Formats: sequence, C-alpha cells, structure tokens
Amino acid sequence: MNPQRPQPFAVAYPSNAMTPSRLAESNFSYMDAGAVTFKESAIQDLSDMISDRDPEILKELVDAFLGEGTRQVQGMLRGICNDDMSLLFLPAHSLKSSSATFGAMRLAELSQRLEDGLSGTRDKALLSNLVDQIEAEYAKVSIAIQDALAQWRA
Repeated sequence: MNPQRPQPFAVAYPSNAMTPSRLAESNFSYMDAGAVTFKESAIQDLSDMISDRDPEILKELVDAFLGEGTRQVQGMLRGICNDDMSLLFLPAHSLKSSSATFGAMRLAELSQRLEDGLSGTRDKALLSNLVDQIEAEYAKVSIAIQDALAQWRA
C-alpha cells in the first residue's frame, strides 16, 4: 500500500461476504470472472471506425486515452489521499466510458463499481480498495493496449 495514502479503516463484513482478503485468496474479481483486461479485437475495432484507417490517427487516439486515463487515475488517488470522495465520481465516470470504448472491459467494470459505491453507502474501505484495483488494472491496460497497437501496426 502506498505510504502516502491513508490506511483504510476496519470494516465488519457478514460471515458469507466476499471480503477483500477472500477475494484475493479466490483469484476472482468483484466482477464477472469473464471480465478481460483488454479485448483483443479492440485495436481493429477502433481502426474500423476510422474511415481512412490511418495508423497515426489510431496512435493519437490511443495516446489520448492513455494520457487522459493517467489523469483520471491520479484524480481518484488524490480523492482517496485527501479523504474527499467527491473527487472520485467524475474520473470514475470518464474512465468507465473511455475504457469501454478502448476495449478495457475490466477497467470499465471496476470504474462502474466505483461509481455505484459512490452513489450507495460510500464505504471508504471499499472505495479505497476499488481505486487500488483501478490503478493496478490501468497499469495492465496501458501495457496491453500499447502491445496491441504495436502488433496491429506490424
């Protein structure tokens, strides 16, 4: 855990609940077990949307997604560090939409869960855990999308 981030407070879970520790032990995520980090056809799907299929335009789109995604994740981390949950909604909403467009389905689902958590009980430990998962998933997506773009261009 990042030493600059506040430690989450203890949460009492029902005995049958999927707690973060049970989640880690089970190798399942909060979402469907079928959720993927990056949809393999995403680069081709994006290319098909571009009328002239210019690889430079596709690269610019990917770069914009990665740059904006980094800002969104940083915004969420700021919200958790500053104990200001109001800073989480807009980045989560934006990241959810752009991630789905770019084929990062698990990241989109995590962002949706964060949105849902903000509109519900606002359990700080759960929200902090989701932001941690989003940060880790975004790192995986960044690598996967760059690799997929390189393979598509080859």
